[in-house]
Amino acid sequence: MKNLRQKITALLFLGLIAAMFVLLLSRFDDLKWAATQGYRQKLPENPTMADTMGAIIDSVGQQVDSSNPMRNAFIEINGYWQRLMGKRVIEDANPQLRVVRLDDGRLVFTVGQTETDWKAENLAALSDWCADRDTPLLYVQAPFKIDPQDPQLPTGIEDYTNENADNLLAGLRERGVATLDLRAEIKRDGLDHADLFYRTDSHWTTEAAFWAYQTLCEKLSTDYGFVIDEQVTRRENFALTTYEGIFLGSQGKRVGSLYAGVDDVDVLLPEFETEIRYTVPVHGFEKQGPFAESVMDYNHVNTVDLYEMSPYYVYSGGDYPLSSFQNLKLPEGKRILLVRDSYSCAVAPFLSLAVGEVITFDLRYNDEKLTDCIERTDPDLVLVLYNPGVLRDDVMFHYGLD
Repeated sequence: MKNLRQKITALLFLGLIAAMFVLLLSRFDDLKWAATQGYRQKLPENPTMADTMGAIIDSVGQQVDSSNPMRNAFIEINGYWQRLMGKRVIEDANPQLRVVRLDDGRLVFTVGQTETDWKAENLAALSDWCADRDTPLLYVQAPFKIDPQDPQLPTGIEDYTNENADNLLAGLRERGVATLDLRAEIKRDGLDHADLFYRTDSHWTTEAAFWAYQTLCEKLSTDYGFVIDEQVTRRENFALTTYEGIFLGSQGKRVGSLYAGVDDVDVLLPEFETEIRYTVPVHGFEKQGPFAESVMDYNHVNTVDLYEMSPYYVYSGGDYPLSSFQNLKLPEGKRILLVRDSYSCAVAPFLSLAVGEVITFDLRYNDEKLTDCIERTDPDLVLVLYNPGVLRDDVMFHYGLD
């Protein structure tokens, strides 16, 4: 029976390739234009031979992609074939997009070693700069999908995300920077590491983001003098809705749902009275109302498209250079500037329920210097929350102090 399934899949796979080849031939003129003329639009001034070759490849690749409506079907069949063959590593031209399947079936992008000493030095300099303005800074290390105590990697595959995070934290502590390692808190609370993450995506789940919110509130109350109503952090005060089978994450999109399945997405909404003003200046966006109406973007869960939608962004709507969540129920509450990556999409709106305002600042998309933003907004606390995967991104450690 197994051999029969493999033969059928092989025939489907070959048939799909043949159909795609015929389709590409029908667009030969477009491909020819891309290879002989279209690529010129992508060239820099005074291009090298490498620039020219790269532009041609990119131009033709875009034509192939746009002329191939069966691309997603190809990914699905190929992923199923790779699964039948027992392959746990799916290589990619970009090593950062290589998909690895863990022992329990979850997918990950692995990360190499990165230099952390100068990054710790820059964060320490930012912390000192903030201290001179009587503004404390807290660095929070989010967890990574790979459990440091139980990596579950295939033989011969290495990942350095947790080692990179350990090195950064050590450098920060040596320099006197306040830190909170959520990986240690996971062990303290006896949580199952694997349950905190989507199977096909790099992000943590809604429940994990909510747990992080609770843990942060505990830290803010204990160490930073925040007065937080315990009612807004109790899990039983939030209603749960589960959207089943709607999410194929960033890793899953590269290998297909037949390789690793799909994820459910949970939405947690407060059952107590709320009033949040959510603004995203880059889009001229402002929305005010209850939490469920102001900070949520239900299009990400109501429109089911495994390859085009990302239900993870049901909270906040996406990654923006700058945003603000004002809690109009706590007009005199303390204000936090959250230096963020995509792990904060759900954490930031949850956190806004406990404080006066959460201002988020994403260095990946920002033209403004972080120090200028801190001076302009004058927060009560600067909170830097990074997942280990972004520690390789140098832009996350340039703060405008040069």
